[in-house]
Amino acid sequence: MDHASHNTPGVVSRSLAALGLLLAGCQDPMHIVTSADVLEEAAIALQAASEVSGTCTAMQDVLAADAVVLVSAPASASAWTCSYERGLTALHLIEIAAAGDFGYTVAAGQAGDSAAWHVLVWRQRRDSSWRVEAAMRTVHLFQASDGGPVTRAGRGWARAGRPLYQEAARVAMLKADRDMAAISMGAGSTVAYGEALSDSALYLRAGERPLSGRQRSLKWIRHQPGMVTWVPVGGAVARAGDLGYTYGMQTVRPPPPDTLLLTRAYLRLWRARPDSTWQIAVEVQGKASRAGM
Repeated sequence: MDHASHNTPGVVSRSLAALGLLLAGCQDPMHIVTSADVLEEAAIALQAASEVSGTCTAMQDVLAADAVVLVSAPASASAWTCSYERGLTALHLIEIAAAGDFGYTVAAGQAGDSAAWHVLVWRQRRDSSWRVEAAMRTVHLFQASDGGPVTRAGRGWARAGRPLYQEAARVAMLKADRDMAAISMGAGSTVAYGEALSDSALYLRAGERPLSGRQRSLKWIRHQPGMVTWVPVGGAVARAGDLGYTYGMQTVRPPPPDTLLLTRAYLRLWRARPDSTWQIAVEVQGKASRAGM
């Protein structure tokens, strides 16, 4: 047996291993489309159930056992409150990770004469069903539109879905959140958000008009007084590390002579860029409460 033929099995093994890694980092586009369709069907089913049994009951049926629900502060799934029962009226936005295992939806509902926006983070289970692992809603003193075709945000690219990569992506996303808070404390929130918001970002803050787009959001942020900072409590990412979320509490220190701090919960949806940095796809801020300094 010559040297070349002796090495053939090793060459084949290495080639197959390389092919396996390549396939792990690439996903069939049809798989992405199908997963997005299934997630959209789950969101629409939740919408239909909320019309029949109320939003609170419908939500309890889709919340994961360890789901994080943000009201005035991060809490467990049992903290979901039933302040209104009009149901979800329109699914406005859906985005799914490239591997098809993780995504989020933004839907509108009615709370009396106001609009209530639900931002839900979904993860696909082993049986292919979807469950909500993080949720937040905000109420705005503006009517929600009847909507139109559901907007599907641009999906990312598939990356290697290895556990070590997923954890590294989660750590990098949390660091991006903390770094953004440091910039906000030093240079102000306009600079911090200006570096992080995506061009198509959706900005939802309780009691204020929803804003769509980076420039519109920054124009509003620029006119808000006080210094804003925060500490992320937790977060998670998709298997391929291309989409994720963080959540925690924000603190607003108003300008003098006001001596009372404002605190509010936040949920932030992040999208990875090709250079592995992170940008904000959706920002959700809860109702602020005051606490003495």
